[in-house]
Amino acid sequence: MERRNNYELAARQAETLFLNYDQQAVIQSFSLEADADYIYLDFVAKPYRITRRTGALERGPVWTRAGFEEVLSVYDILCHSGKPPVLTGEWLLTGSLRGAASGPSALESPERAAWLAKNLDRIPAACRALGGIDGPGGDLAFVIPVFGSFSTLLRLWLPDDEFPAQLQFLWDQNALSFVHYETIFYIMIHVINRLEEEISQFKESQHGHLLC
Repeated sequence: MERRNNYELAARQAETLFLNYDQQAVIQSFSLEADADYIYLDFVAKPYRITRRTGALERGPVWTRAGFEEVLSVYDILCHSGKPPVLTGEWLLTGSLRGAASGPSALESPERAAWLAKNLDRIPAACRALGGIDGPGGDLAFVIPVFGSFSTLLRLWLPDDEFPAQLQFLWDQNALSFVHYETIFYIMIHVINRLEEEISQFKESQHGHLLC
């Protein structure tokens, strides 16, 4: 409970900090829709709005308070560089973004890759629900939009006789000029959670059809 409260506190602090920024400059820089009360944006194929008076971030279409990963991601995207990313088109593994290659993160664990591999038939629809389009490499790959032109490339390699399933997230070479390294992981958590939600909903709908 205390850990979750700490996350909620950090999210509220980020929302309050946003009030120190020039909102009109943010709106113009990212070509966002806005009115007197809200700033509107899309994040991982969902509509969001920022209450201009308080900085509170809500997710639509039924407006509910956004969670920790969403809040930290959105405000870093809007405030870190203050302008849209200049993309190179070159994809790098998460562990290579800082210039030194490292192994997969805990979010790209063999266990999660194995779970996705077992749900392979549901992954394309789940990725497309997140706005994904077919991507390069892997046995299955989708480019999933995060914000505007900024995307992540999800790759899944299926297991064989020698190697377990492997999950990879890749990012544009210039990603860290747009967001902090820590934010990459918040975005990954959110994308994974969204994928698992979509896959679970598909399972529930299939189960409902079987009962009919």
